[in-house]
This record gives sequence, C-alpha cells and structure tokens, in this order.
Amino acid sequence: MKSYRLLLVLLIGLFVVLSTAFGWAVASYLQAQAGNDEATQPVVAVATATPSTATAIPTQAMLPPTPYSPVTGTPLIIPTVPEPTQPNPTVEVVSESPPLSPSMDFYGVNFASGEERIAIKIVPQSKKFNRGKPIVISFLPGRRCNFGDKRACVYAYLNENLENTIFVSVHSGVGGEAQAYRNTLEGTLVNSGAYTVKRVHSNMNALEGARVTISQGGRTVENLELSFISRVPPRSLRKYLSAAVYDALDLAASIGGNGSYPMAPGQPQLVFETCGWRLPGEALSSVATATSASIYIAVIQKSASD
Repeated sequence: MKSYRLLLVLLIGLFVVLSTAFGWAVASYLQAQAGNDEATQPVVAVATATPSTATAIPTQAMLPPTPYSPVTGTPLIIPTVPEPTQPNPTVEVVSESPPLSPSMDFYGVNFASGEERIAIKIVPQSKKFNRGKPIVISFLPGRRCNFGDKRACVYAYLNENLENTIFVSVHSGVGGEAQAYRNTLEGTLVNSGAYTVKRVHSNMNALEGARVTISQGGRTVENLELSFISRVPPRSLRKYLSAAVYDALDLAASIGGNGSYPMAPGQPQLVFETCGWRLPGEALSSVATATSASIYIAVIQKSASD
C-alpha cells in the first residue's frame, strides 16, 4: 500500500515538472516571434511605400552603351505614381527628305555598268580644227576597264554643291576608246605624241566650247558643250593618281594652271579622263611611261547658250 502511494506522488511530481517546462518553452517562443515581427515591420513598410518624388540612380551598369554618347552619368528615372491623365497634345511629325545619292543618269543616258554602248561626239567650233571632223569616244559603261575590252570605268558622286558628277575613265592607246581624242590633241608617233607641249595646250584651248552630243541606243542628248579641258603633265602624275576620284577635277584644274573650271550651278556634269603619251622634249617621272605619261581631263555640261 505504501509503495502505491509513493509511486502516485512521484507521478504527480513529474507531471508538475513537465507542465512547468512546457509553459516556459511556449512563452519563450511567443516572445521570440514577437521580436521578429517588430524587426521586419520597417522593411515591409519601406518596400511597400510609394515614393513621393522621382529618384535618379546612376546607370553605368544598367543601360547599354549607345553609339552617340557614353553611358557614364546617364540617370535612370524611377517614375512616381502617375497624375490623372491629361489629353496629350497632338505632335505633327515632319518627315525629312531622303538624302541625295549619286546617279548614273545624265539627261536620260544611263552610264550604269552593263548598259548599252555610249557614243560621245565632240564637234569643234572651228572647221579648221581637226579638218572640221567630229571626234568620237565610244565605250561600254562598266566597273572595270581593261585595255582592249572597249569598256570605260564609270563612277558617280556628288560634288561639294551636291551636283551630280559622273566620272568616266577611258583608254587612249591604239584601238582604245579615246584614241581619236588623244590623237587630235597631241598627234601620234611611235610610242610618243607628235606635238610640242605648247601646241597641245593650243589645241586644248581650241577644243574648249566644242558642241557635244551623247547617244545611247535610240536616245540622243544635244545642246551640250565641252566646257573645260586640262592636262596633268608627267611631273604631277603621282599627285593626281594618289587623289580620290572626287578630288581629281579640282586637282587637275589647279595643276593645269587654270585654278578652277566653269560650273553651272544646279546642273549635273560629265567628267572624262584619258592618258596622254610622252611629248617631244618632255621628261618622264617615276610613275610615267611613254604611253601613260600624262592625263587629259575634261568636263561636259549643258550648253551655256541653251
């Protein structure tokens, strides 16, 4: 009997101890949870609050670079809550004209590669010059022009005044597209010209102002003239050949002694060049040969009297 009473007392004591420990544990947990809620409450408030003003944040690592300006210092704007919508003003978009580009068209004659054969006929003003016979330069327009293929190398560009310029380079050797033109200016001997430098310049002056017609297929353009002609001598050949095609005409004008050439504002121009041969008594340069000793360059435009 005494043993049962002792066992009961021990069980009651154990129950009291366990109940007390459990109460302490629950109290500690609730206190810790309350502390955590108080610690996280400001963070949530900051995260959910709506900013009252726009904030600029440096974006060195946020925005991709552009070709127009560096990214450094460019702000990224975080917008505020939008105001009530207002009607947007109507913005008229003005479309700009497309940029001008060079053309291979010269008054309806197509100088593009692969087009029909082109014939340029030059008629001197004086019937005494070249016995009154016209000078014909005939070729197929192309991008490459090897001697003997009857082709001219053709380029197009806009000059500083945005006037269209077509630049034609032709051969002048025996059988070349511009042989008759070169022969008229300087004559022909074996691997050299026949005339002196002085006579060549006299012939150039006589040829300026000549009437020109250009034909292609069934199309013929009249009322043109040879408005300018110049010669690049052997001593200046390296300088000329080193220049860009759009600088060639101005350079030839300055080398030839005229300084400039007549240019009708707003009109397209056709420029052509061909080689000259060595003239009697003329020294060659390091880049000149007997049959490529100089360059003749000329301009064709609408006639001033048209």
